[in-house]
This record gives sequence, C-alpha cells and structure tokens, in this order.
Amino acid sequence: MIVRNESAVQQTPAPGVHRKVLSYSDSLMACEVTLDKGAVVPAHHHPETQVSYMISGSCRVKTERETIVLQAGDSILFAPDESHEIFCQDGGKILDVFSPMRKDFLD
Repeated sequence: MIVRNESAVQQTPAPGVHRKVLSYSDSLMACEVTLDKGAVVPAHHHPETQVSYMISGSCRVKTERETIVLQAGDSILFAPDESHEIFCQDGGKILDVFSPMRKDFLD
C-alpha cells in the first residue's frame, strides 16, 4: 500500500491536533500527527501497542509511570492500555505506529 502524504485525509481529533493515517495493514498502522503550539492530546488509552517518534519540535508526555519531555529524535513505547497524554508546548510532528492497526481511526 502506498499512501501519498498530500492525498491522506487529515483528521482533527482534538483542537490543534492533526492526524493523517498513512500505510496500514491489519497488524500495523503508521500515522503522522502534527501538533500546534499548545495542543493537548487528552489522557487516553487503547488496546494497541504504540510507538511514537518525535520528528520535530518537543512535547511533554505524561504516562502512568512518569512525565518526560520528548524532543526531535526521541521515541517512546506505550504498552497496551497504558494511559498517556501529550502537551505540545512548541508545536511539532510525531510518527505514531500502532500494532495492531487502530480500526477506530478508519471510521
């Protein structure tokens, strides 16, 4: 599956949070998330394992275990059902990878 970024549908699941679903299969999904300065991804959890790679900018990430600041080049893994929230103080871009894919992102 090839997905051209310019043709990927942009969703806005929260104010200042812009998500594009990229390539995916039943077992894996990649998403590009662009965060405006001050954007908040509210605390949530899901049954899929998630790896997030900070492409640019920086964000404060709060999990059940800790609160850290991710900067460009950093990554983090969220275990299934691990609560997490994100505050993007400067704006940024993240590559999120889910296993298995997030069916709710296709609705």
